[in-house]
Amino acid sequence: MKRTLLFLISILALGSFSANAQCPGCVVNIPGGFAADTVYLEEVPPATQGEYYDEDISFRMPQSTDPLVAIDPSIPAGITINAVEIVDLANLPAGLDWEASQTNFQVDAGDTDGCIKICGTPLVSGTFQVDVIVVATVAVITQSASFPLEFIVEPATSNNDGFSVSPITGCDELTVTLVNNIPSGGDPGYTYLWEFGDGTQSTAENPGTHTYSDPGEYIIEYSATIDT
Repeated sequence: MKRTLLFLISILALGSFSANAQCPGCVVNIPGGFAADTVYLEEVPPATQGEYYDEDISFRMPQSTDPLVAIDPSIPAGITINAVEIVDLANLPAGLDWEASQTNFQVDAGDTDGCIKICGTPLVSGTFQVDVIVVATVAVITQSASFPLEFIVEPATSNNDGFSVSPITGCDELTVTLVNNIPSGGDPGYTYLWEFGDGTQSTAENPGTHTYSDPGEYIIEYSATIDT
């Protein structure tokens, strides 16, 4: 008995990406119980590589420097913050975009709550530190600062009866992990053939990983033969 199964692997050449304000419709959702003068930044739900992502991240700006002292003890307490401007959302994974409900907040008038929508299809997986970059105004003095967000993009995984592969798409050089779903259990009657679509192959039961260096699309062909 012989089984042959296929997967398509895509590798993209990594270019430059930027936010183009194409994620409208952000909804602010601040949980109850938070003080008016506080710092609140919602955690970012994880994304999956190659799957469309659309999430709203709510926040509350501080009205004074008091809540910031716990974050940075070098900041003097008791100073009123007049206004805050969101300048950028830096280090977003390639393929994602963002847009804020508003970018300018008159916090000394109680205008403190907002949200950022992150949307798009992430092209790469990993753990990223995304920085929300703001400029605060105290009287006539402005000071830039950033608030870090941990953003996890989980690798895409595909699975069939014969084997699974992860990730299935990526940028630049891509190393995929292959798992054999028809193990031999030590039976010598099982033989395998992996053809990776780039001119290389393996007869190992579990090849582990394989690396693709050039952009393109590659079909992985897997054969499991059981001598009955």
